[in-house]
Amino acid sequence: MLEPSNFMTIVIGVAILWLVFALLLPYPRVQLHRNAHPAVEVSATGAALRGYNNKLIARADWADLRAWAVERSGPDAGRQFILVTDDDKLIAWNEPADAELDGMPAATPESRRAAYQECAADLHAQIATRAGLPLRELPTP
Repeated sequence: MLEPSNFMTIVIGVAILWLVFALLLPYPRVQLHRNAHPAVEVSATGAALRGYNNKLIARADWADLRAWAVERSGPDAGRQFILVTDDDKLIAWNEPADAELDGMPAATPESRRAAYQECAADLHAQIATRAGLPLRELPTP
């Protein structure tokens, strides 16, 4: 039979292990999600993709851009935007059709979707203005 002190040691040990796993288990999923769905950033000098912890994934100066295009997967699917540089580097990101803007806890899903679409339209306008290139529509695969 277990002594009360041994039993409490086991309970405390299991509780600590559970707490460690509960806190650390989501970390890789968040990191993988941010790296698979990077943030798009535009500045006066160029465009960049940033992953988890604001890590720079790719960057292109406006002067180096040769084209930018959008590819639609289907009528209800999202779109993939692609920036092409002089040295054939591609900077690409997806914009899902049902994407919602985070950071709006009291908002409805419809208002978060509308906010995302507004931010995406602003991003596209900034790219068109700064790059000085028309958006090209790629044929649907």
